[in-house]
Amino acid sequence: VMADRKLQVVVEGEASESDSDQELYTSSGLTVPGEASETESEDEEVKPTAFLHHLPPLSVDRHDDASVTRQSPTSPVHTSASAAGSHVNSLLQQKLQESNARLCADVSESVRQVYHAATRDVKAATSHLSHSQSVIIAPSHAVRVAMDDLRRAS
Repeated sequence: VMADRKLQVVVEGEASESDSDQELYTSSGLTVPGEASETESEDEEVKPTAFLHHLPPLSVDRHDDASVTRQSPTSPVHTSASAAGSHVNSLLQQKLQESNARLCADVSESVRQVYHAATRDVKAATSHLSHSQSVIIAPSHAVRVAMDDLRRAS
């Protein structure tokens, strides 16, 4: 009801990154081969256009090997919008998948660095303990010999 009263405007260019914008979730649409432009240097005039509800949302199918290998076997990949009830990965969903993959890689790298640092610390502590043990053995032996000499002398 509220969406019917509100006119939505789509403007070419980069989307706002604020959380206050109303997000539009799509479950069907057209897949367009190619890569969407991410530069603002193109000589295109930016004109606001009214969002037409009868048009399906546009999504970009990039066909690059990196994004194909990151997809899980359960993630939907569709090449045609004509299939009834099919879900098409929108550009937002693709960006979220890419961000999720980068986040997972960053978390893995951080955890790996923490474990490597802990391993170095444990190795250093083991080395210090081994050195301390070898330093203590000589005086301990000298004290034992002195105690034996005192027992014999008494």
